[in-house]
Amino acid sequence: MDDRKAFLLLAAVIGLVLSLSYLMWSGPLYWFDDINYITYAHQMLTGTFSVVQSPYAYGFLPSAAIALSFLLLGASPFSAVLPNLIECIAMVVLTFLIGRKLYGNDVAVLSAFLCATAPFVIGYTSRALPDMLLGTIAALSIYVFLIAQERGGKHSHYLYAAAGAIAGLTIFVKLLGLAFMLAFFVGTAALYLMGKGRRMRNGVAIAIGGNEVISVVAGLMIVFIAYDLMFFVYTGSPFYGMITYGQNQAAISHSSISQNISVLLVMFFGYSATYTSIFGEDVSWNIFPLGLIAFWAVAGGVIAMASRKKEGVFLAALTWVLPLYLFFGTVSLSSYTSIFVTSRYFIAVAAPMAVLASYAMLDMSRAFGVVFGETVRTAMLAAFIAATIISYMVVYIVLYNYSIAVSENNYALGSAVAYLNDTHYDGQLLVNDYGYVTYLDFLSGYRRQINAVPLNFSHMNDLKLQISGACDSTSPTYVFFAFDNYTETQSLINFNIVKSFITADCMMKSVASFNEQGAQGYAFNAFDLNATMYEINRT
Repeated sequence: MDDRKAFLLLAAVIGLVLSLSYLMWSGPLYWFDDINYITYAHQMLTGTFSVVQSPYAYGFLPSAAIALSFLLLGASPFSAVLPNLIECIAMVVLTFLIGRKLYGNDVAVLSAFLCATAPFVIGYTSRALPDMLLGTIAALSIYVFLIAQERGGKHSHYLYAAAGAIAGLTIFVKLLGLAFMLAFFVGTAALYLMGKGRRMRNGVAIAIGGNEVISVVAGLMIVFIAYDLMFFVYTGSPFYGMITYGQNQAAISHSSISQNISVLLVMFFGYSATYTSIFGEDVSWNIFPLGLIAFWAVAGGVIAMASRKKEGVFLAALTWVLPLYLFFGTVSLSSYTSIFVTSRYFIAVAAPMAVLASYAMLDMSRAFGVVFGETVRTAMLAAFIAATIISYMVVYIVLYNYSIAVSENNYALGSAVAYLNDTHYDGQLLVNDYGYVTYLDFLSGYRRQINAVPLNFSHMNDLKLQISGACDSTSPTYVFFAFDNYTETQSLINFNIVKSFITADCMMKSVASFNEQGAQGYAFNAFDLNATMYEINRT
């Protein structure tokens, strides 16, 4: 394939990314991690951000990207997720460039296509989460490393150091970057050991020398030390970030080796005890099969190692060291605590995985071509690609229905903000959950300060005072009550508690509803948001 055709096909793949992203548009998820990164972005623009305020703030680069988007376009669901979409396109382009540099245009185009269509990638282009930026920076570090290998010479040490430093930047995205840094070092060491073995056997020049390894490690360590110095300045402890992040994750995201093995079976084999196949009704929007791309990537690594192709071994190390750490490593430095693994974590290695997968597809189809001819080669390659896409279909449906549900719920919450604006309500807004407080502020574009206060269900006396204060007020007080099918039971209990505090000389009535029925689709039951605005007033 010539360069002109390859770049035209790359443009078509980018168009596919935009089309699939539009089809699976969701916007930020109001109760998930998205709102943390959105809030930090707003704080950055108002000068109130602190990197030690929360473990989610330690990786501040995603919030910085969102802040830039807010600065240019204003705060909105679209501007909150635009950085993710741009990062996805950049990752697809980098995947193309990595494949092209290693194996030529055919692998480059197919690699970009596989990266762009993988559900664990395309399903998150319209979310405000850090994984896409992590995958993009990881892909950039691989590409710079390959440039350093190609150029060689004494000046290549700077490029190797730059590659290591870029890989190190992933820790400023999320702490999962530490696992990628480990994988990057293992991949570099594997190249060195392969070359050393060849020199010892037959005098062939080594693939990468000790000085190059030192350069990569120096780049990694410079960024790692900068990360630790940041926490030392803020807290006096260089390892504060890693320790507290581990403690936080151990507290809120429980997992175990046995649970992670179950997740591994779901992701790689589509099997779970809760559903007997990927066609079951309980396929999760968060933990789902990766599809055949994972098997092709394994095959590509095996072929590369069997044929002693050093670049393929490097990619294989990057692709599989990180998942091994995810499933069997620890999230805490103080004690062994299993990591709660979700499918989107594999975005971090989407680029090398796609390159290995496309290399395996083309290599195996060529093997058929040698025996049976060009027509069979083309047919087998088409069959490999078709089988891979078919393996995604159930997950596509899950993510599509999930996206509809989240986008509808964003619309419902936006309607609540519009109602407050239309009624010019500027009193205190009592809200049943803190998550809605920050999200309503965001949906207002931070242009109108909503005086929202969460109802204090943790302390009944304080809650009673909140309700009695609303009853004693000379002007009406609005209460915003929202819940979905995850929080319905507890929310209805809380609603009845609030009603029990309404005295005889006070009334609580519904003034507006913003209910959106989430998508009830094949193999998926999405969120059903029920949101109602109540008015508390003296009778």
